[in-house]
Amino acid sequence: MLDLGQILLLWLNKKVIKVKYLYMRLSKGLLLFIILNTGCLSMSQESQVAANGDIVAAKKAYNQTDADKAYRLFNALWQSESAPQVDRLEAGRHLAKLNFRQFDEPEKAIEILDDLIAEEQEVGLAYTLKARVLSEQGEYETAVEWAERAVEASNSEIQHIKAAFVYGHNVLMQAREDVFTIGRVSDKVMATLAISHQKLGGWLEGRKDNSDLARLYLGHSILLDNGAEALRAWRLFFRLKEGDEIHKTLLKDYEAFERELNSSIKTDKTIIKSLAESGFVEYAWVLSNLQSNKGLLQDEEVKEIGKYYEYLRRLEKTLTTFYRSTVDGNSKPQDLRDEFNRDSRWLWDQLTWPTGKPSYSQSQFIKTVAERFKGRILFNTVSGFYGLHVGQIILDDRRTINQYDQSAEFRYILLDHMLSNGYTTWFADGENSVGGWATTQGYFVQVRSDLNREITGVWSILNDPSEKRKMEDRMERLSQNEESMLRTQPVRYLPGLRLRILLRECQNIVDSLEHAGLKGDALRYSFITHMERIGQDSKIYAHEGRHSIDMKYGLVSGSTNLEFTAKLSEVYFSEKPLLFLASILNSSMGNGTSHGDANQRVFEELVQWMETNAAAIPDFDSSKPTMLQIEILTDKQLKMAIRSFDPMAN
Repeated sequence: MLDLGQILLLWLNKKVIKVKYLYMRLSKGLLLFIILNTGCLSMSQESQVAANGDIVAAKKAYNQTDADKAYRLFNALWQSESAPQVDRLEAGRHLAKLNFRQFDEPEKAIEILDDLIAEEQEVGLAYTLKARVLSEQGEYETAVEWAERAVEASNSEIQHIKAAFVYGHNVLMQAREDVFTIGRVSDKVMATLAISHQKLGGWLEGRKDNSDLARLYLGHSILLDNGAEALRAWRLFFRLKEGDEIHKTLLKDYEAFERELNSSIKTDKTIIKSLAESGFVEYAWVLSNLQSNKGLLQDEEVKEIGKYYEYLRRLEKTLTTFYRSTVDGNSKPQDLRDEFNRDSRWLWDQLTWPTGKPSYSQSQFIKTVAERFKGRILFNTVSGFYGLHVGQIILDDRRTINQYDQSAEFRYILLDHMLSNGYTTWFADGENSVGGWATTQGYFVQVRSDLNREITGVWSILNDPSEKRKMEDRMERLSQNEESMLRTQPVRYLPGLRLRILLRECQNIVDSLEHAGLKGDALRYSFITHMERIGQDSKIYAHEGRHSIDMKYGLVSGSTNLEFTAKLSEVYFSEKPLLFLASILNSSMGNGTSHGDANQRVFEELVQWMETNAAAIPDFDSSKPTMLQIEILTDKQLKMAIRSFDPMAN
């Protein structure tokens, strides 16, 4: 389960790792990661939270993908009679997850969860985890029962959304298994499906921004033959409101759905193809396998969708096996490549080739999957671990990026329906995730699904009084001793400063939307979509676009210089420059990597500018460390400073 303290930060703080010709963006959290999870702190910083040291060390090992060490530390806490109860219970939840996910020991996970349920006050977390373990074992009916309990017991919005997703997912899995075995949904499961559909619809009324729930609602609507609600769910998934211009990536599919989905679902090849092309490959194949649609299974295009679906299931098993071998230290990159090629050759042989089947190659296969199924596949090493990124393209956009007097073409690809997002994402179970990757060919690929969950967490923590108090307590603790820390190093990572800026800037966005007259569900939706938009504009179009400009004209050389100028652009061209400045104020500063050194340089330049221009900054106090006064800068002052040390602007 994602800790609330690991969410808000997952949005803005994108660590970029240069790998061969790729810039891999690893989402490590923007605000909440600092709020409740200090596992990324240095050893000197850890000493400041000694009272919570054991849980910090365990989380740090977990975040560093050290499964054995994390297990030992969490187990020691779980068995301890003297450890704080809140730490014991958190350790127990991590132990359960390690057992069923990393070590493939679901029985041990269930034992721990049953003990947790007997002790927990917030049982919703344990109920949800138990439902997930049961789901992994194919025990969907029992998983539904535990997920229902989790929904009822959830005491925060994040807990509720996660429990609701697990509940709806397992109801859908029951229905899917019925279709694949008997060609229809049994009466018993159909009744459960109808109840679940009603609940999901109610939850979506207040959470129209939640693509995970919309995805499930679409599947339920299809199996219940409710065309009108299927179309509504499809629109909600892609955030399409009435009057919105439909992007060309989705236009053909949207027109097909609008034409065909009325009171009931007119099942024909058009609907099945449109579902698959917009990323819903499983739903397309389930719909094809309903008894009433069996005739469609003879169509070559429909059969190919089925083969692609089966290929994805094969690849999923291959990846799970490989990732668990990686946990044990027994995997080699060639093992994954060999198994990938085995699975891919199988699909290659199933496809139709009007002009004759060409010889198989891995590169040609990946290109074919993109062309025929809008699938995106990338092998890559992240944080030293080899893995595979596999998702479906839901948006392919091209635009011209203009910054100062220069411009470059930029291609933006958005992925969802992720089968795999690399080993580190799999290991962390969503607590850390790869946000996307940029290439020297001038395009950026972003993973959408994690982004939505993260910003939902931002909203939750700003609006849940108990969670906000926890965050403020953490902020106060992290802000201690900042002046003394700066005496020895005038420019450095200050988690308290970072958190203060982030909290204030996010709250300012909420306040401005409220001032415009928004409230309730409309306020929530506007905040989440606004955060997504400004994050995309800053972190993708401004930052990655600057890479395209610099590389096109050869303006900058060296990875650190490239990252430095890109970070300047992401702040300067942002609607909320202080918010995005805070996103690069992180623990990587000055760590010898291109990103860490670029982050350090930004703040060194900014501190120097503030000291040179102190007279022009109201309330600047020369007796206090300059670094601490960054938060008093106005947006206009910050942009003036950033522009002054950007070589392209001068």
